[in-house]
Amino acid sequence: MPDIHHYNTEQLNGANKLNAWQEYMSTVYYALDIVPASADKVRGELYEVQFPSIGLSHFKADAQKVIRHKSAAQHDKSENFVFLFPTCQKMAFEQNGRAGVVHPGSVFLLNSAEGYRIDVPDQSENVTLKISCDALRPRMSSIDNMCGTISFANPFLVPVVAQLGAQLLRFDGGRDSVKLEQSLIDLVCLMMETDSESYVTTSSYQSLVAVMRDRLMSYLCANFRDPGLNPTKAAAAHRISIRYLHRAFHQHGTTFGDALMDIRLTAACRMLQQARARKQPINFGEIGYNCGFVSQAHFSARFKERFGVSPRNFA
Repeated sequence: MPDIHHYNTEQLNGANKLNAWQEYMSTVYYALDIVPASADKVRGELYEVQFPSIGLSHFKADAQKVIRHKSAAQHDKSENFVFLFPTCQKMAFEQNGRAGVVHPGSVFLLNSAEGYRIDVPDQSENVTLKISCDALRPRMSSIDNMCGTISFANPFLVPVVAQLGAQLLRFDGGRDSVKLEQSLIDLVCLMMETDSESYVTTSSYQSLVAVMRDRLMSYLCANFRDPGLNPTKAAAAHRISIRYLHRAFHQHGTTFGDALMDIRLTAACRMLQQARARKQPINFGEIGYNCGFVSQAHFSARFKERFGVSPRNFA
């Protein structure tokens, strides 16, 4: 059974938050220095699941610098490869003279045995995999050269690894923990071994995109009532890039906006039919609002555009 921990600064007072957050970060990862953008604005939350060779964590925080000093690395002798998958905001990093900016849906790799710095913006989230060097070096002889870079991973498998990691954070694994851990390591290695899109066959790529599109459609069906639902929010929820999201819909001959509108209008039709069957008074504005439209006028216009009649005249 993996060890599970949850840390949150929400209930702490201002004087204790920074010290507590630095202690939480160092407990989940290794010795780190945290420099918040504002001393009176320290917000952080960590959810961690620790397997024998893998540490999985979900990180949420406001603007800060996360610094791994070389002296700390020499002192605690931590040797882990750390894969960070931003899900909400882009993140900048630097290690061993290499630097980059990583957007949601991508990944970057660091080595805990070396110093580094990460610039975290407000309202950041990421999924992090901390994997023992001993578990990866025998299988990926060139992995040390990939540290401090962002161009080492197959872009189609990055969201798959991030999704699996996020799912395992919610599942304790039970007696299957060892199998799940090994499967995740296998997938991480595959992500690095097939770092070029040319390695992915057309059929396997289409299958991956089809699976993601199905997940996105399920997400839209569950959240279409949210008037603020947009590609950015949906991509962040699935830990993929916006470009990948649009590609998933384009492969099926539609767009995110059209798919969402179909779901909203179908739901509105069902509500209208049910209300008329029960001979109930109909509040068209309320129906539109319950289906995610920002106003009754917007609801009526899009409804008539699709069905040729207004909601009031819909039989």
